[in-house]
Parts: sequence; structure tokens; C-alpha cells
Amino acid sequence: MSVYKTFNNRNLTTPYTYQKISMPYLGSTFTEINVEMTIPSYQKIAYLTPILLQLKNAWIQYLSIFIPVSIVIFIIMRFVFKYQIFETAVSNDIPIIIKNK
Repeated sequence: MSVYKTFNNRNLTTPYTYQKISMPYLGSTFTEINVEMTIPSYQKIAYLTPILLQLKNAWIQYLSIFIPVSIVIFIIMRFVFKYQIFETAVSNDIPIIIKNK
């Protein structure tokens, strides 16, 4: 087995001592839990975000870029067509067929 595979197959678990938490029903569904951990400074931490959270952020970022860029492009296009920056001509490539009666 290669060194890379051996390194990636390590079991890096954190020991946790379970303590039972008993909460009386007070009509609230909110619970706050504080956790303190000591992590070495060289340790990499990986967090995989759920796909729905990524999509929620993605469409916001898409719209925040799409709307200003589309406004700028339409302003430029309006200027170009209004002042005829590029020389254009209308042409008809459809052949004219004259039918004799």
C-alpha cells in the first residue's frame, strides 16, 4: 500500500465522553449546546456542506452577478444601436420567386 493511501486511511477520531442531558418540556424546541475542542494548529479541518445549502448560496451568487452584468450589457447595446457605432446594412438572402399566371 502506498504512503498516500496509508496516510488517507488514518482513523482520526475524537474521544467523547457521553453525558446524558435531561431537559424538561417547557414549550420550547430550542436547545443550545456549547462544545469546546482543542485542535492543533497544523490540523486540517474538512466540513462538507449539504447540497441544498450550496444551492441556496449558488443562486444568490448567480443573481448578484447576473443582474448587474446584464444591466451593463443592455446599456452598452442600447448605446451601440442608438448611435450606430458599427456600420450595418439590411440584406435579404431569400430568393424572390415570381410565378407566372
